[in-house]
Amino acid sequence: MKKRWKYGGIALLVLFALNVFVFFVYNRPPDRALFLDPITHFETDEKVVALTFDDGPTKEWTLPLLDLLAKQDVKATFFMTGDQIVENREVAQRLVEVGHQAGNHTLHHDRMIYKSPQYIKDDLREMDGLFNELGVEDTSLFRPPYGDKMVVLPLILKRQERKLVTWDIDPQEQYAPSYKGELIVEQIMADAHPGGIILLHDGRRSDPSTFLKVVDEVITKLKEQGYRFVTVSEGLQLGSAR
Repeated sequence: MKKRWKYGGIALLVLFALNVFVFFVYNRPPDRALFLDPITHFETDEKVVALTFDDGPTKEWTLPLLDLLAKQDVKATFFMTGDQIVENREVAQRLVEVGHQAGNHTLHHDRMIYKSPQYIKDDLREMDGLFNELGVEDTSLFRPPYGDKMVVLPLILKRQERKLVTWDIDPQEQYAPSYKGELIVEQIMADAHPGGIILLHDGRRSDPSTFLKVVDEVITKLKEQGYRFVTVSEGLQLGSAR
């Protein structure tokens, strides 16, 4: 009996250690995942970047953002949640109709770790249904909330031939309570490079006017440096991704 407890305890410790290893090595880093390679950027020498927005669509942020992008003649990729699509369907419909790309950010913005395979499959299927209602043909782009991906999610994405899209330009100031726009712009400009994927949020509770100013300044400054903007799918056509 004591040996059973001993071996059982050792097994639990090994399992715990393995879980911690996977969490820190494969779950959080945007450039790592089990079973498939995340798309963090595009392998190209062309001065292109992809603007991506998470957590929308919203009336407060996304609607004026669409006007700004139209004014700047820029197309972006929006990783939308099902809840926000249902609540703001006309906004989602508009962004699709004017040529922006739609990506899957789950139904409820759940952390997709420690979820059952069936839960994840159902979530993907229901999001596909919402996208089909909007007229979205390519539903393969997926970005996990908080970047969490662990084990089951990437395995299912691989089996369903979906693309795990993360980022390599993530201005940390956007998560600060103060949301200082000038610092966000500085961080993006410092990290910008050919093929970069920029992560921003059109569903975050920042001041909409500050958010729009950030996007406008980033687009203007990058254009001045010779960059052009592509959707994720357009970037993938330029070369291999990583």
